[in-house]
Amino acid sequence: MIKIDIDKNQQLAQQYHVMSVPMLALFKNGKMLWRKAGAMPANVILNEINQYL
Repeated sequence: MIKIDIDKNQQLAQQYHVMSVPMLALFKNGKMLWRKAGAMPANVILNEINQYL
């Protein structure tokens, strides 16, 4: 998991259409598998990610 400052990385934010923060995305082999905007409890995030493991 990485954190990206979209103010310092505006090109990356545009590339992935980040319109609000926080925005979480899960990638595998360079392909985005899942994304969700907005705050979520840790258990919800883990449940979502576990579907792709």
